[in-house]
Amino acid sequence: MAKRMRSIKLFLVLFIGLQSIQGWAQCGLNAYIGVIPPSSGTTFNTYFNYGPGYYFAFPVLNGGSYAVSTCGASIDTQLSGWDPSATSVVFFNDDNGPLCSGSNASVDNYVPNFTNYMYVQVSQYYCNPGGSASINLYVRQNDNIVFTSSGASMCSGQTRALSATPANVGSTPGGYGNPGTFSGTGVSGNVFTAPMVASPTNFTITYTFGYVSHQQIITVNPLPTVSGSAGSAVVCFGSSTTLNGSGASTYAWTGGVTNGVPFSPSSSGTYSVTGTSAAGCTSSNVAAVFITVNALPTLTASTINSVCAGNTINITAGGASNINWYTTSTGGTAVYS
Repeated sequence: MAKRMRSIKLFLVLFIGLQSIQGWAQCGLNAYIGVIPPSSGTTFNTYFNYGPGYYFAFPVLNGGSYAVSTCGASIDTQLSGWDPSATSVVFFNDDNGPLCSGSNASVDNYVPNFTNYMYVQVSQYYCNPGGSASINLYVRQNDNIVFTSSGASMCSGQTRALSATPANVGSTPGGYGNPGTFSGTGVSGNVFTAPMVASPTNFTITYTFGYVSHQQIITVNPLPTVSGSAGSAVVCFGSSTTLNGSGASTYAWTGGVTNGVPFSPSSSGTYSVTGTSAAGCTSSNVAAVFITVNALPTLTASTINSVCAGNTINITAGGASNINWYTTSTGGTAVYS
């Protein structure tokens, strides 16, 4: 007997559940009122004096987030969403929804896996008649946009591929809103090219999906303008000089030269430098300094092995413009250099 009672109880539960499903599913889509688009994601579009039992076409994009509400209605409401073919129910709420309390139905954060017009029916509980034109209907596209590309600062002239979710759904018929595109200064398609700036500048990138827009700010830093100079641009072979850059934070010279550190060039030539700013941006211009290295003179001099005391001699030297003689002596021998 107990087993039979449990079976009857289970049957009643299943029967009541089935009747509940039939109660809302059997409300046929037979009173179409047209297209109702959502809002821009921060507030609801409101449609006043909506009659229960009617259904409307709702444009949605794959991956978007949508909300429908009957909050504040004076009657017990139901919401059912149908797929584009009107053959399956994709959402349902009969009261006390996530956006309402009590007997008012609402659906929030419905994310379709298709791009099309779906159908939404607003009815009174169990399809009961009455309450004609007594509902305020609220429809919204939620802002679920997330930039997946970096918002880190950039240097002028650099490029960055832009990405966000939900992703672009391609071309769509009218009424859906934007299929998912980027816009802003420096934006072409899904690529941002950092403009040339003279000082750090913020640029706003906007991603629009459906009826919702979301923004990201990217700071663009300028490229340094570098110049170079030499401690001495003309040196003798074996002597040292320094190369000094200005206009940046760090410098890279050709020829293995370290900025500001003395070095001895082996021959005449040009040394080039690029600079990197404190923000990590490298100069687009290359500064150059030419260093002239003069060879050391090769001297020649006449040779006289000996001379008697009191006599005079002439000694000559060549190979240089200015020659200075000096003498050293050891014992009675004098050597002129």
